[in-house]
Amino acid sequence: MTKLVKMRRLLAPALATAFLAAAGCQQERQQGEESAREGAGKVQEGAQKVQDEASQAYDKAKQAQERAGKEMDEATQSREESMTKQQEAQQAQEKSQQEGQQAKEAQQQAQQESQQAQQEAQSAQQRGQQEQQEQQQQLQREQQMQQEKAQQQAQQDQQQQPSAAPVVGATGEQQPQQQAQGQQMQEGQQGQAQGTLQTASDNQVVIQRQGEPPLQLNVNEETQVMKDGQPAQVSDLSQGSQVRVQYRVESDQPVAERIEITGEGQG
Repeated sequence: MTKLVKMRRLLAPALATAFLAAAGCQQERQQGEESAREGAGKVQEGAQKVQDEASQAYDKAKQAQERAGKEMDEATQSREESMTKQQEAQQAQEKSQQEGQQAKEAQQQAQQESQQAQQEAQSAQQRGQQEQQEQQQQLQREQQMQQEKAQQQAQQDQQQQPSAAPVVGATGEQQPQQQAQGQQMQEGQQGQAQGTLQTASDNQVVIQRQGEPPLQLNVNEETQVMKDGQPAQVSDLSQGSQVRVQYRVESDQPVAERIEITGEGQG
């Protein structure tokens, strides 16, 4: 018993030390496990955090990619619109140039036509003036010839008729002067005279000639009356008018073929 007690006494510190050591190891192991668990938790949290950050980065990258795609689409659309506008502008410019060229050609053609029209108008005016001059010259020649014929006829009348018989009136019975004229002129003979209209009716006119006897002429439906270059009627003849007549002899009577009013009378 004593030895056993002694051995227990001797072994007690060692056992206590071993027990303490075992307890310490267990505590350290538990602390190590707890540290490991804490480290694993931190690692897991870090991994989760990294995963979350990666997911967020992916989302941001995806959004950025979507924005970039949208911007690229907008840029493409803008470029296409710009190209379309450039094409439209080029087409508009070409159309404007074409219209300008057409307007220029039309203006040149209009100028040429205007110049040609002016030349034609000048030529027509010159021809008209020339024709007018020729007509005036022809009229002057005809008037001169008529005057010469009238003077010759008057001289013949004066030579054939020593004295003039008075004219009683424009109407009524045949007067001695008219009989004398019919006897002196041959059938179908033509003559001209001019003077002042003394009297006029539907069937007779009497013309007072300067220095010559009055000339009495019959009037019928074939007698042509002219006034201001236009056809007129016997009723348009007025006393005192200046007239020029052409006549012929029918049935020994002078008949007026044409009576032209050259000046207005009393009306």
